[in-house]
Amino acid sequence: MTRFLIYLFSLFFLPFAWPAFQNFSIDNGLSQSVVFDIQQDQQGFVWFSTQAGLNRFDGNEFIVFSSTGENNSLTNNYIYPLALDNESHLFIGTRNGGVNQLPLYDYQFSSPILTDYRITSLFVDSHVLYIGTYDGSLFAYNKRNEKVTPLVRDIKKPIYAITKIHDVLWLGTHGAGLIHYDLAKQQPVSTLLNGFTKPPSIHSSIFAIKQANDETIWLASQGGGLFKIDLSAKSMQQWLKSSDSEHGLTSNEIRDIEFDQQGRVWLATRGGGINIFDRKTNTFSALTHDPFDRYSLAHDRVYSIYRDSSDIMWFGTANGISKLDPASLQFSKLKKPTPLSSKDAWALFEDSQQRIWYGSWGGGIDILDQQLNRIKHLVASNLPNSITSNAIKAITEDLNGDIWVGSWQQGIDVLHQDGSVTHFRADEGSHGLTENSIYALLVDEKNNVWVGTNGGGLFCFDRQLGRFISFSEKQAHSQLVIPTARVTSLYQSSATDMWIATDGDGAYYYNFATDSLINYRKGNPASALSDNTVRAFLQEGSRMWLATSNGINIIDTNSQQVKVINVADGMPNQVIYALLKGNDGMVWVSTNNGLAKINPENFAITSYKARHGLQGNEFNAGAYLKMRDGRLMFGGTQGVSVINPETLVKNKQGGQLALTRLQFDDQDLIISAGSKLGSLYQIEKSRIVTVPADITRMHLQVSYLHYSEPKTNKYSYRLEGFEQQWRNVTGPYLSIDYTNLPPGSYQLIVKASSESGANALAPLLLNIKVLAPWWQSPAFYVVCAVLVLCLVWLLTVLWTYRIRKQKYQLEQLVNERTDEIAEQKALIEQQADALSDSLENKVRFFTHASHELRTPLSLLIAPLQRLIFNEKNTDKREQLTLVLRNSRRLENLVDKLLTLTRYDERNEEIIKVVSLSAIAREVAGQFSVLGEQSVEFYVEIEEAIFISSTREGLITILSNLLSNAFKYTKQGSVSLKITTHDNNAFIEVTDTGKGIADAEKEKVFDIFYRVSSQANVEGSGVGLAIVKRLVDKYQGDIQLVSRLAVGTTFTLRFPLAEALEQATSVSIDSENLKAKKNCEQPTVLVIEDNDELRHYLKTELHPRYQVLLAEDGHVGLQIAQSQVPDLIVTDLMMPKVDGFAVLDALHSSPVTCHIPVIILTAKGDYETRVSGLKQHALDVITKPFDREELLLKVENWIDWVNQYAQQHVIQVPDQSPPKADTPVDPRDKQLLEKLEHYVSENYQQQGFSMTHCAKHLALSERQLQRKLKVFLNMTPSEYLRDYRLIKAAELLRQGRQISLVIDDIGFSSRSHFSKFFKVKYGMTAKEYQCHYV
Repeated sequence: MTRFLIYLFSLFFLPFAWPAFQNFSIDNGLSQSVVFDIQQDQQGFVWFSTQAGLNRFDGNEFIVFSSTGENNSLTNNYIYPLALDNESHLFIGTRNGGVNQLPLYDYQFSSPILTDYRITSLFVDSHVLYIGTYDGSLFAYNKRNEKVTPLVRDIKKPIYAITKIHDVLWLGTHGAGLIHYDLAKQQPVSTLLNGFTKPPSIHSSIFAIKQANDETIWLASQGGGLFKIDLSAKSMQQWLKSSDSEHGLTSNEIRDIEFDQQGRVWLATRGGGINIFDRKTNTFSALTHDPFDRYSLAHDRVYSIYRDSSDIMWFGTANGISKLDPASLQFSKLKKPTPLSSKDAWALFEDSQQRIWYGSWGGGIDILDQQLNRIKHLVASNLPNSITSNAIKAITEDLNGDIWVGSWQQGIDVLHQDGSVTHFRADEGSHGLTENSIYALLVDEKNNVWVGTNGGGLFCFDRQLGRFISFSEKQAHSQLVIPTARVTSLYQSSATDMWIATDGDGAYYYNFATDSLINYRKGNPASALSDNTVRAFLQEGSRMWLATSNGINIIDTNSQQVKVINVADGMPNQVIYALLKGNDGMVWVSTNNGLAKINPENFAITSYKARHGLQGNEFNAGAYLKMRDGRLMFGGTQGVSVINPETLVKNKQGGQLALTRLQFDDQDLIISAGSKLGSLYQIEKSRIVTVPADITRMHLQVSYLHYSEPKTNKYSYRLEGFEQQWRNVTGPYLSIDYTNLPPGSYQLIVKASSESGANALAPLLLNIKVLAPWWQSPAFYVVCAVLVLCLVWLLTVLWTYRIRKQKYQLEQLVNERTDEIAEQKALIEQQADALSDSLENKVRFFTHASHELRTPLSLLIAPLQRLIFNEKNTDKREQLTLVLRNSRRLENLVDKLLTLTRYDERNEEIIKVVSLSAIAREVAGQFSVLGEQSVEFYVEIEEAIFISSTREGLITILSNLLSNAFKYTKQGSVSLKITTHDNNAFIEVTDTGKGIADAEKEKVFDIFYRVSSQANVEGSGVGLAIVKRLVDKYQGDIQLVSRLAVGTTFTLRFPLAEALEQATSVSIDSENLKAKKNCEQPTVLVIEDNDELRHYLKTELHPRYQVLLAEDGHVGLQIAQSQVPDLIVTDLMMPKVDGFAVLDALHSSPVTCHIPVIILTAKGDYETRVSGLKQHALDVITKPFDREELLLKVENWIDWVNQYAQQHVIQVPDQSPPKADTPVDPRDKQLLEKLEHYVSENYQQQGFSMTHCAKHLALSERQLQRKLKVFLNMTPSEYLRDYRLIKAAELLRQGRQISLVIDDIGFSSRSHFSKFFKVKYGMTAKEYQCHYV
């Protein structure tokens, strides 16, 4: 398997390559601080031996195994060596308890061996475990037969290292040096190192023996340094602690050895930290503990080193565990005291000699070479050629090679090449500089030095004038004016372009060539920034990147659009200090919380923190530099981080997923293995989880055992069979909960990846089976099915018996019900007399009686109808008919009573916004006939008044009020007035009738109450009660004003409602006409002068038909002539041209005479209906109309039109031209005859089309198309083509050549003729001619 490869050049192994360790101690759950040995098992867990127990780590928590005195525990807590075989057996060497064995497949300790010995070393070779003891004994334990065999007993010194090389055991002892044991000869040998050119002198204390990939053998000694033995070359090399503190070994006491993927040798020293030996350069570098750096090694006394499967390095120290991802070595750190004099970085600059100038707070200037070694240190002193301040904010170099240094509150120092120094201070001389706090320095193409200050604004040192010029005020011949006092950064993107950053006033862009200035700031509508504090710039193509206190702002210099990248987009912090573009094409950003790498193409962001090897998380403004060799430097509060983006790679070596917890209803699952951890191992390996039926909650925890940065590991999981989408989680582990899973089989799939993109080697798969309870078992379903079938059979038998019984008792039941009705009628009359004084009792009585009567009436009428139908005797039929007629009358009475109770019980109705104006106009039209008699009827209705009610309710209110007004007004007038005022609609109905006495006004709205003065007028006393209930339901109120012999006025008030959006009424709805051309829906023309009613009809008809609108008869006739609709709905009473004139004009025109017409009128009298029908109208509907009735009649007449077209399809004989059946109207017949005659004269012309026919018949193409569609059910083109094909058939039967026939009948294409001829006659022209000739 390909492992993680890191290419690191030599700079990374200088003393400045400070790594980022992560340390674990007893505060993190470790049982004890001294860690002697480290191992990783096959699942990926890491094991640590300590002086106080055994520890297992999953990246999130430690599980401690210790001695409890029970069988399933350690025999001793002091553990030194660990060993793992390939069968998941962990061998644990204890101080006074022998060798303990822990099988990791069940976590049940096996019987210990050699319990009387202190174990100091373990080595596994296949099925044999070699054991070294403190007293110098060597044993071999055969795992197959569990037999212990002593090999050596006379060494007398502790054996701390065992390794097998070429069938020889190499033993490292503490006091007896290196010993070899020949397994073939079963005895120690001393001749293995004979023949070396120089006899080896090996130290007496050997604590580790490791063989490298090149078969060289490395020995770690305690006191003799490091040894390398090459058996093939018969040579040995030794390294001891060197006086070279930078490249030599730091300690001679070495406890452990490990190799990395590049062959480097990692050494655990006792007091000298970790030493890394680079075999290519033959140099050492040291990683040691720094008490001021929490990311340094935990302790300099290191006992063990281990490289895990993901190439993460683990170190056991005297103060816990240190973990190191070698990727962190890619970030170099420059720290105090070497090579920096101060760790607080403020300025970085590379001069023309490739020297690095480092300015800090309080440490002056450090000058470094390309290897980042300090070569010079400049500090402030009383000497004449020294710098004036140790607080350095800006450094640059002019074209003369002089170094300009800007300080905090001490002005500017210019360091000349000859060693002299020029000082510019605000309070000294007449050079023009008025501020000593310097923020930024920039040298332009003309060698002028631009200066940004903290308090004085922008200055420029003019070489010709030899003085500073301030640009806080306007200068002659320049538009450059920077009014703010704090200029934080200067950036020149080209010879003519300069960008100026300020603290509080955004950024300025100045063009030297055009002398133009643009200010980018927050609040500027044209180019608004996210913040007005800007600290740095970066030119990237046509985009300028700005570092602000509220994210990155990217200005597109072409469009002037600004894009903001902030914390919400993935930035580690909103405060941005510096911007640099690496040679890898990425933009690197320093912030107040680490570094960020941004892809300028897709703006993907990768963050780096101190834990990755940076100097710290907090960086400083002004301290950033891109070196000439491509390295990037960012300064912060803890030093400088150095990065080479081109060699920056990530740890991509994946790890394994492990199930670390499984609970049912908050209880750990323990299966036959007998322990929680053993159960988890067995479940993970078998991939099977069975959930009992009584379990409601299942909890799982999964850990990705990739230890680079567990807290940022990313997990994706899905329970197949239960959910479709993947769920994503980030954290140290994955916690999953499922509650009340339905019975069935599922598969849990878990995937994971690390922060660096290292994917898990394989997904975790668990097949989960949820058992069903007993009542969901198949047997239970079978029993239930049988019971259901038995029940159905029983019900069927009982129902059949009941039907037969009812059949025999039908006639008897009719008689019984008749008697019951008579009794109940008498009871109703008796109760009505008794409760007449109480309105409430009266309503209750009628409601109860009505409901009681409905049931017997229903059972009486149906049998009567059946008896009448079957009765042959005439006398009996008449008697039964009499009973049925009176039953119907009684049913009608009951319906009226139920209507009263419906309004009284306030049944729910769907209340919506309706047009009061339109409905009132409809009802008024119905009563206008009465106004033509002795009573005058006045109507005044405002337009577009809408309220919340129902159409039926409003009609009931208006009809009752107007009906009462006309009923009680024998002579005089009745008026209806609809108005609005103060967001209210008012209905006022006034009559000049008899009037109502004051004493009776409060009672007129009571049910069944009738005014005494009007007792001779027919009525029921119900209408006004219904009106009152409807007004209350619609949240209105009603007032009554009346005087006897003068008249009565009812005033109703309703809240106004917003009108539904309606289209503007136009003469011809152009949008409908356009849609109609592209749609096959039938077309209905509505001619109505009332705008609201016209648009209401359109709303009702539009879903199924194309609707055309006309506001009067004149416009309606124009639309009918031009569009030829399928149906016309018209009003009768209209201005200009009334409905009768429209009917006459439609019938007179040959274009429209076939169109069916429905009249919609408020005059519903007999004469009006008959007159409309005589004028060829097909139907008359009286206003106010029923919506369902209108829609059904429109649908029926449209269907009639379609059937009419189907019944009159032209019947085309083979021998003659097309000729239609005679249409109903003679003018239609005459039109078709003229068409046929004209076609017969011109069909042979190839350019002839139906356009010519339409012109000849004085019709438009659409009119002709509609006519032919109605009467012949074909288009004009189909008519002409069929005519020509019939003529072709005649000529073919006469034996004429096919090619001549095609020319004679007007076809221009032989292929088209052949295609259509075969479609019409079912054979080709040639086959047709052969058949008939």
